Amino acid sequence: EEPARTYRLVFEDPEFAGAEIICRRRVPMRAYLQMAAAEGRNDPGAVEAALRVFGDQVMESWNVQHDGQPLPADGEGMLDISPEFSMLILTSWLAAVAEVPSPLGPASSDGGTSAEATTLTGTASISPGN
Repeated sequence: EEPARTYRLVFEDPEFAGAEIICRRRVPMRAYLQMAAAEGRNDPGAVEAALRVFGDQVMESWNVQHDGQPLPADGEGMLDISPEFSMLILTSWLAAVAEVPSPLGPASSDGGTSAEATTLTGTASISPGN
């Protein structure tokens, strides 16, 4: 069974500074494809479905609040934040999981390499959780 690992999304943009989102790194390919298909589309139904899938199947926790009240770390919470922030979260995670990780150190003699995602350029940094 694949290990359960996470990404921690931390936002550098001053507007979202302090927001931290813990996301699963590995999800079923079906969920990934549904979210990736909605990226950049102008189909509100597909985008809503993708945000719900992200919130319900990918996001483990976050520290996001609205008017001083914590928002639930689920699909409903993803729909309660601004379109700009919700799409930034989704596209940052999609870019991180789709990125082919670079090897950490020299390749082993058995032909395999160890790999770990580290950071994503742009307004979100992603670091391995566990």
